Amino acid sequence: EEYTVVESPLDGYPAQKAGLRAGDVITHVDGSSIKGMPLMKVVKRIRGPKGEPVVLTVQREGEPDDLEITIVRAHVAIKNVSGRIIEHHKDLGYIKMNLFIPSSVDHVVAMHDELVKKTAGGQLRGLVLDLRGNSGGLLDQSVSIADLFLKKGNIVSVRNRRTGVETSPAHRRNTWDVPLVVLVDDGSASASEIVASAIQDNGRGLLVGDRTFGKASVQVLKQPLPYISPREYFIKLTVSRYYSPSGRTIQVVGVKPDFEVPPEVGGDMPLGYREENLSNYLKPIQADYISPNKKLSDRVAKCTQKSGIAEQIHTANPNPQIKYDYQLMKAADYLECLIDDQNRQAAKTANE
Repeated sequence: EEYTVVESPLDGYPAQKAGLRAGDVITHVDGSSIKGMPLMKVVKRIRGPKGEPVVLTVQREGEPDDLEITIVRAHVAIKNVSGRIIEHHKDLGYIKMNLFIPSSVDHVVAMHDELVKKTAGGQLRGLVLDLRGNSGGLLDQSVSIADLFLKKGNIVSVRNRRTGVETSPAHRRNTWDVPLVVLVDDGSASASEIVASAIQDNGRGLLVGDRTFGKASVQVLKQPLPYISPREYFIKLTVSRYYSPSGRTIQVVGVKPDFEVPPEVGGDMPLGYREENLSNYLKPIQADYISPNKKLSDRVAKCTQKSGIAEQIHTANPNPQIKYDYQLMKAADYLECLIDDQNRQAAKTANE
């Protein structure tokens, strides 16, 4: 039987408030079967005028009978930047970015300030920056986001045959000292990879998740000469490559996290879809790379094995209403140990 499965209802929105849960299998919409129906048609049936109800019939694990859930439709606005204090972890902040658009850095700063106000101690103890599924966007925004965390060093270099090398350095002004973990996956591309590699290469924070997409090339649109073709179309030309602060290009190879974590507890790493799966992709420029976080990662890994709680939280509630974000909660475990390690190193330095 082919029905639509709920991956996870959005926290605070109508479906979650009505009681829909992750893993629910939708079989009927307003009494009509959706068996074998494409997802977009199911979504079209569920959508409707704001304030009007829609009834979903669902099958739920552990429930012998079908459930009928009435949802009152409302406008759902997906924000480009969202955040919250991470549950089970005092004063650890979480900021999610979907794209690098003109307002991204302003919204990230505003979200950071909002989270600080929500802390019990008056400041964030640590921050998880989530770039999973972020396909990129504006170069200047990626530089500005990385610059929030970096006091020194380079962020990215752009190299081409005409203008040579253009480097974007970090600045000391308005820099956040908060301990940092960046979440990435195969959907993190381009501008996301610039931020991730800048954080990793400069030893500013830890990367958690899966290898990134591997898009480190720059394209421009050129319109052919009118006498060649009267039609209005453009040719997309690759003119440059991005290079990380260490001088490596992440084209095809992507950015490898310091800690690989699958999406599911006890699950396998997904195959993913990356640059190498595209036709006519630019061949990688191979280079040996060892993360400057290597020794730190070893210490953090040992700490997390002893004190991590991500698996315990899942065991205590294996079927939550909102899908359990194992990668995020594991990132929070690593962040706690990163904070502990930094405190130990600071105390050691002070005693010397």
